[in-house]
Amino acid sequence: LIGVLIAKLIEEKFRKKALIIWLFNPLTIYLIYGLSNFDILPTAFSLLALVFFKKEGYFYSGLSLGVALSLKLYPLLFLPFFITALLRAKMFRQTVNFLLGCTLIPAVFLLPLLNDFLNNADSGLLTTILSSKINLSQSLSIPIFFIFYGVILVISIITKRSWEFLAFYILSIVLLVLSISHFHPQWFLWLLPFFVIFASQRLRLLIFCLPILGSFIFSVLAFEDRFLSLGIFSPIIANIYEAGRLEQTIFTKI
Repeated sequence: LIGVLIAKLIEEKFRKKALIIWLFNPLTIYLIYGLSNFDILPTAFSLLALVFFKKEGYFYSGLSLGVALSLKLYPLLFLPFFITALLRAKMFRQTVNFLLGCTLIPAVFLLPLLNDFLNNADSGLLTTILSSKINLSQSLSIPIFFIFYGVILVISIITKRSWEFLAFYILSIVLLVLSISHFHPQWFLWLLPFFVIFASQRLRLLIFCLPILGSFIFSVLAFEDRFLSLGIFSPIIANIYEAGRLEQTIFTKI
């Protein structure tokens, strides 16, 4: 489905390249079919929001982003870029429609769970972006993430509105999150479809694939979670963890 959505976002002459890059690269295969992680769902709905935005279906764009936000918190980082794109074009009615769509699903499904959410809001992504800071003194620090996030947002305000620029800013924000954190490898899925959009149109970007792939493999090996490496074979090899304690050896060496 993500392959179909990517194809709808780019010109026909680039679609074959995009589908090849998306469907047959090792990261896609590992993240989706190896880990079978949940992040594929909010990633798909974030991409769907971009498709509807391109087609000027702003209510449905907001609705799609709202579904993504109901599944995972990180799409909230994309919301200001959609809104500023509409406001800059003085599309006030469309902005209201977008916000109505965006808040509908979270209001229905998340409000009953608000207390549980607040009790667990100090983990994962939120902790990552808040803990990245430069300490100037015991009581004063500079939040690295919000400084760069603000710079990217200002740049988005002073540039022209288009779906491709939105895709660029989404990619930039995810790269910002990954660059300042010891991220869980499944977070890498957040940026892959948006990288494919640009790589299929500018093949020279593929030169970044090897160092990205190498750093990703290192992060998988360095992250002490058995289900990222040997654990993916446990459904077919039940005693995989007893095979010479290879996994623990890898972690110890790193």
